[in-house]
Amino acid sequence: MNQPKILIIDDEPDLREAIADTLSYEPYDLVFAKNGEEGLACLRQHSPVVVLLDLRMPIMDGLEVLQQLKVQQDDPYLVIVLTGHGDDEEVEQCYELGIHAFLRKPFNIFELQGLIKHSINLKQAQNAEKKRSAELVLARVAAEEANNAKSQFLRRMSHELRTPLNAIIGFSDLQTNFVDERMPTQFIESSKVIREAGKHLLMLIDDIMDVAEMAQNKLVITLGTVELDAVIENSLALIAYRAKEAGVTINNHEPCGVMVNANGPRLRQVLVHLLTNAINFNHQGGFVTLSVKTLEKNLVEVSVEDTGVGIDANQHQAVFAPFTRLNYAEKCEIDGTGTGLALSKGLVEKMNGSIGFHPAQPKGTVFWLRLPQV
Repeated sequence: MNQPKILIIDDEPDLREAIADTLSYEPYDLVFAKNGEEGLACLRQHSPVVVLLDLRMPIMDGLEVLQQLKVQQDDPYLVIVLTGHGDDEEVEQCYELGIHAFLRKPFNIFELQGLIKHSINLKQAQNAEKKRSAELVLARVAAEEANNAKSQFLRRMSHELRTPLNAIIGFSDLQTNFVDERMPTQFIESSKVIREAGKHLLMLIDDIMDVAEMAQNKLVITLGTVELDAVIENSLALIAYRAKEAGVTINNHEPCGVMVNANGPRLRQVLVHLLTNAINFNHQGGFVTLSVKTLEKNLVEVSVEDTGVGIDANQHQAVFAPFTRLNYAEKCEIDGTGTGLALSKGLVEKMNGSIGFHPAQPKGTVFWLRLPQV
């Protein structure tokens, strides 16, 4: 069987190389063009199944290409626009001209892989089974292909991310341990923050791998007595710089002296996710408040309250779904992969706890988690 052909039309050599490297693990025949005019010639010559199209190019840009193609549903290819530009009007225009999807640079590699596989399988389904619903076929095939792509992506990225992170951690260790008395205190403290942040990011990589294991109920977490104040203070330190950059004030945490039955690193991971979301979905001049209280039945509740935009009622059911992004996050291009809250829910439940949320007054959101007290 012939390998599916993918035509990449983009004037950036580095991006063409990056896409080629990303897709090299898949059985695709890749064809490249550096502008729209060359891309149309390649399209006629090579008959690709998927076309990855940039908008901003010399000689002939992406919109001109789409206007000439006049893409129809029965065409043997699907067009995916990849661009770092494009306002809402251009996005709407692209869809009116028949594109299948629109991704903004920098894009998520896993999302691109999944989308390409979706597109290929959709076209194959439409061509091979005209009497069946293409959407039903796509739903089944997409789930299978996305799961395979996810596994491959996680295995590769785990290795690729560990190498630079270990270097960052190593150099920050050197800066911290070999201190010159002439160095300013701020430099020493910054080195410590870099080291801790690097270690935290390394833990994130492990947690991403755990998402797949958690879905199969294979994740094992060791529980023990954890000093809640220490985990909270460490979590607040990790997000302090992000809060400062966003212009969001973190209200001081009052020590509670409570011990919980949990896993310290995993609990910190959950709190950092909740605090990061509270900052990202807030506004400049907003506030985030972390509080602790004891409940009946020997439970401790930790809550993170923000003064942000809140969550639309029609999206409440999707908040803890894996790889789900809220409408506001997409609209405002907030960073994230959509795994944080799903991972947090799984981790809290593995620690014999529960997690949830409710609207804050007068606006914002309160996320809470409850764990057994020791």
